[in-house]
Amino acid sequence: MYCDWASLQEEIQWDRGNQSVLHKFPASVGREVACHVVKHIAQNLSIAASSDEPSSLQDEKDVKWTMEVLCFGLGLPLTEHETINNCVKVYVEWLSALLNPKPCVPQPILEDPNPFAQIMMHHLLNLFTPRPDLNPDLVNRQAVLCHRVLRAIETMAKESTVLTRETWEVLLKFLLAANDQLLSPPTEKDDISEHLCDRVLSVLFQVWLFACQRSFPSPSLWKTLRAMCQYWRHHEALVSMWHRVNHALTASMIRIMYGPDFPEMEISEEEAALLPSDMSSEAIAQSWFRFLHVLQNPVDLSRPQVVSNTPKFLQHALTSEAVVDPSYHPCLARLPHTFLRAMKGISAMVNAFLGLPQDLKLEPTLYDLQASLGGKMATTPSTPPGQRKAAKTISVLTGTLVPKASSKTSHALKAPSAPPVSTAAAPSTTGKLVLDTQLPYAANRPKCNSILHLFDAWLFDAALAGVKLHPSHAAQAKERRASSFIESKHSSLSMDLHADASSPRDSAYQAGRAEACGTLCRIFCSHKTKEVILPEYYARFYLVMYYGLQTDEATVSGEVLSSILFNSCSLLRCDLTGVQLLLPYILRAIELVLSRNAPDFRLCEQIPYSELRKASIHILLSMLCLPLHFKDLEIKDIIKRPDDKPPITFLSLRTRITDLIRVALTNETDSQNTQMLLGGFMLVVEDLALCEQADNLLLQPQHDLSDPDPQGADASKLSGASGGTSDSSGYQDLSYQRMPPPLTKNLDTAYGLFGHATSLVCNRLMATWKTDLNVALAAMELLSGLAKVKVKPPNMLMCKRTVKWMCDLIVFQVPNTI
Repeated sequence: MYCDWASLQEEIQWDRGNQSVLHKFPASVGREVACHVVKHIAQNLSIAASSDEPSSLQDEKDVKWTMEVLCFGLGLPLTEHETINNCVKVYVEWLSALLNPKPCVPQPILEDPNPFAQIMMHHLLNLFTPRPDLNPDLVNRQAVLCHRVLRAIETMAKESTVLTRETWEVLLKFLLAANDQLLSPPTEKDDISEHLCDRVLSVLFQVWLFACQRSFPSPSLWKTLRAMCQYWRHHEALVSMWHRVNHALTASMIRIMYGPDFPEMEISEEEAALLPSDMSSEAIAQSWFRFLHVLQNPVDLSRPQVVSNTPKFLQHALTSEAVVDPSYHPCLARLPHTFLRAMKGISAMVNAFLGLPQDLKLEPTLYDLQASLGGKMATTPSTPPGQRKAAKTISVLTGTLVPKASSKTSHALKAPSAPPVSTAAAPSTTGKLVLDTQLPYAANRPKCNSILHLFDAWLFDAALAGVKLHPSHAAQAKERRASSFIESKHSSLSMDLHADASSPRDSAYQAGRAEACGTLCRIFCSHKTKEVILPEYYARFYLVMYYGLQTDEATVSGEVLSSILFNSCSLLRCDLTGVQLLLPYILRAIELVLSRNAPDFRLCEQIPYSELRKASIHILLSMLCLPLHFKDLEIKDIIKRPDDKPPITFLSLRTRITDLIRVALTNETDSQNTQMLLGGFMLVVEDLALCEQADNLLLQPQHDLSDPDPQGADASKLSGASGGTSDSSGYQDLSYQRMPPPLTKNLDTAYGLFGHATSLVCNRLMATWKTDLNVALAAMELLSGLAKVKVKPPNMLMCKRTVKWMCDLIVFQVPNTI
């Protein structure tokens, strides 16, 4: 962006404007002069301020000589606190000439305040120089004085109307130099940077924003800011401040680009106050893009060896006996949390562009994305069964009811044209994420390509942070490193080709990686019909999904896996090109979730296991019809399959999908999840029966297609006989012993699956579901739907047994209605 401009970093770091003539004398001489002169000036200043008498410094040469003394006094050891305090007091009063001039300010400064203000800012830099004094009390005193100066500087930038462009440039250079002095070295316990980190960064970004409106910084200054931020990245406060500025600018940009009808990105009052009230749209647009790239590549926060590759860290490693490798400095222990903050901030901006309703307030010390249902919800009322006709339907809502959505029927599960389920992050008192089908993407949201053009390299690289790539993928990444369309847009390619995610150091960054993966899933799930996504983005996304959906003990990352599943409910519904190649990996991942009642891997902190199961059920429902639709079509693999390994077809996954929905229905304890699984089970039986019926019609002779079956009566008798012997050992008229389900091999036929579904539902209905009215009604709806399924030969004994069980359920429910 600024390749043709020179950075001012060296000029700022080697600037000698904070040197006084007294520095050329012995330290004792300079201290003696400064202490006496500054004390006298401060006394006269106090007298003049109380009596409105003009300052005795009337000539410009007198003022400049006095400023040389004040410059030296600001750099004295902290033991000379009184003298330092007097120097700060004098300069703060004199800087008021840029706002409301006071009589105590020397006349030369009143006549032309800008040149003198530039000199004073050079001198005040001495106050921010870290001292070798380790006394906590003295460090606290220095911090108090620095806060006072920063407050005066901030007020001057906000309210002054006489600042020239040269003064703005010196002001920004002063803040850059102050931040660099405090934040570049590795953080030590109780040093001055711990006291001033948040404040000095907030003033820098705040004043920079005001400069964008009143005197837009030059490209050289922007390049300098980017370059110097690389030396401060080990401070969590830098990422925090970067987010606050980006969110404030992004909220304004969305209003400018999409108008008032687009869902607003809600930000805190603190973030909104960062922008000047009169900031123009052009200034917002220019500032937004530049601040977005101030940190360059945030994924570097997951690499301590990159963050610590600075002169200050290397110098500390050479001079310290405790630290040999700079990347193992104790101050870098917070990098995993800082990396997570960076990814969550980017995720919030992506959500804003997608139009997901949210109320995201990122606190300075806590970045926890929280979510709840959109709006105030009421718990399920204890309505008598006789007044619950609407409860017959299979609900697809979360654990609480939405009043307006109570009339939703099970068609949402069966109709292929149902809108995809959207997930969003919004605040909640519980601090947990939940699925919410009532929060769709904005209709006029930008295209996936547009969002990926902004955040692709960061999200894709973060999603592979710490991942050890397959040799074929690593080789391709090396070959395309220089020519890749995506990577050529960014100066830093941060995909780890040889990292080992199993090491404890890399595993600490899995939370940030999970956030990036979830964000990518939301972007691709926002795909519109006939929308074109670049093949490069498809390729990298499927690569991310391949590594994120790994379930082997050596490579599984529970946080990444849960984040992907939670945010991919609509992935198989939105017609992504080639998405079917992920089907085996998605199926294996949801098998890991739905085949057990409790997780045996670490979940994402904000995702409850019941909500993860719900998301997995949504994904499972979206793949039920695929095997019988594509049948023997081969599913391409992301990695090269061994020659002795047979290809995977869609039809080969049908048995696994059927077994999974059966096992999940047996293990599920959540009422809403159970109702969705019942609807899915019904769909599986209906789909298989219709498929067999269509196949039989194709196999019959042509004349049989129009003539009625002459053997219908005999076939009915035969079917009744065969039905009477198939399951008779498990039936007694007066007792409810568990009916043995058909053998697993019979699940390949509609007849066997029909019998197993009826047996399983009846057993579960009388064992556990009869106490849950909503689940019981959903099960009854399933049985009534199965009664309409045409299965040959019909199992008459099974039908009689089912009717008997339904009657007994009604008898069980009758006392509850009295």
